[in-house]
Amino acid sequence: MCQVALGLPLPPVVIQPARRSLPPIVTPASRRLGPLGGRRLGTVSTAMAATQELLLQLQKDNRDGRQRKQELEKLMRGLEAESENLNRRLQDLSERERSLLRRRSQAAQPLQGEAREEARERAERVRKRLEEAERHKEDLEQYNRQLQEQWEELSSQLFYYGGEQQSQKSAEQQLAAQLVTLQNELELAETKCALQEEKLQQGALQTAETWAIFQEQTVVLQEVQVKVMEAAEELDAWQSGQEPCDGQLRGVQYSTESLMEEMARADREMRLFGGRCALAIRCC
Repeated sequence: MCQVALGLPLPPVVIQPARRSLPPIVTPASRRLGPLGGRRLGTVSTAMAATQELLLQLQKDNRDGRQRKQELEKLMRGLEAESENLNRRLQDLSERERSLLRRRSQAAQPLQGEAREEARERAERVRKRLEEAERHKEDLEQYNRQLQEQWEELSSQLFYYGGEQQSQKSAEQQLAAQLVTLQNELELAETKCALQEEKLQQGALQTAETWAIFQEQTVVLQEVQVKVMEAAEELDAWQSGQEPCDGQLRGVQYSTESLMEEMARADREMRLFGGRCALAIRCC
């Protein structure tokens, strides 16, 4: 069937000869001709019958061929219809693909705009945090200058301190206790500073400026530590000096208490600033 559809020649039709010979046909003429004439007439009749049978076989094969041709034509029409259907589906799929590409390109533009807006807002937040950190740095520098002035005043008072031995021992004990308190507060501040440093290191890639400000705060704390160590040395040197008087003792106590209050206020400010820095790093 496919050979007829493709225009190829059909296989040759093999005609099988008749297996049985037909009996001779007896006619009045054959009777008049006798046995010999009848034998000849029977041979002719046999050939005609074979030819007729061959003709019938050819007609049958012709009918079968036409029927097969019709079947192949019907099959070809079905294949052509299916091919057209597949072509239409392919065109529909191509159109859908182009539509999806257009929709994706249209959807990508708002997303890019949102990403730029988000980056702009994030940069604005970082700028505000840097401004807050800069203000806090200025406050710490001012507070450091105040502490330095108070410490210089306290050192001058300790240098010129005089009085009775008992008052001197009491002042030494008070100053030693205050020095221990300051050292403890300094250690606590250093611990908090170390914790803040670890938190800031986690966001160092995005908050480099904040980390630089925090390092400057660490330098300020180290300067305070140096001041405390110098005060301890001056206290040791002062223990071998003159005995303090009551007025000078009260002045030193007032200055020391003021210094402790300033240290406590600085600790609260540093604690508040450290929380803000950690929150800023988590937000980034």
